[in-house]
Amino acid sequence: MGDVRVAAIASLTPLEELDSDPFLVDTRSQHDMCARWAADKGYVITRQLRLYGLRCDHHALWADIEAGEVELFVAPNDRVLARAVASVPQFVQECERRGVRLEIAGLDEPSTVPGRKPACTAGSPCRPPATTAADHQGLTFGSGRRLSAGPPPRCEKLEPRNGRART
Repeated sequence: MGDVRVAAIASLTPLEELDSDPFLVDTRSQHDMCARWAADKGYVITRQLRLYGLRCDHHALWADIEAGEVELFVAPNDRVLARAVASVPQFVQECERRGVRLEIAGLDEPSTVPGRKPACTAGSPCRPPATTAADHQGLTFGSGRRLSAGPPPRCEKLEPRNGRART
């Protein structure tokens, strides 16, 4: 029996919100939480998504599902999911329609884990996401590296572990 393949959802949030909600700005910690959740279940993260207000029917969201590379989505918490997709109820409905599981990790955020320093707080160095909601609305995978010149793309893909670019 193979590993369950998971797409981890993180939300792109403007840096202006760092003081009010550091976790929503810190996509690395969001993905780390999803990875801990997946590891606890014996699942493997195969995609890291960074979303902001993405329509639930956007093709890029479902391409890896349709290709059989992802079997379920996981978001760190409800706040992240609410920022990531345009409508949580519509996303849940679309997941149900397609037979795709959607899970919420629900683990402690880094700033609330006893004995652990917050990953990103006001006044301390923070690795912001490669793009922010103010830059464009849409989806990025992995590092947010642009694949072509021109305006910010709506979708970029992370290269798979084998190093070959996907089409």
